[in-house]
Amino acid sequence: MVKLYNVPPNSRIDVSHLGLTIKESGEDVDELDFKHIDGMYSLSYFEHNGEMVPVHLQAWTEVKVL
Repeated sequence: MVKLYNVPPNSRIDVSHLGLTIKESGEDVDELDFKHIDGMYSLSYFEHNGEMVPVHLQAWTEVKVL
């Protein structure tokens, strides 16, 4: 596990241990496309029904780089 602020930009990350879900469907979010840190938060995306949905995790969140 590594803090998100130490992850290289444009990496694929595993967030399965965080228990993230999509509100509408209850679908689990296990992997994100991490783009970059923006201050205290990050910009990542996951694909849902053909759309790229933004996710803003705290910069100090622990993740696994894939």
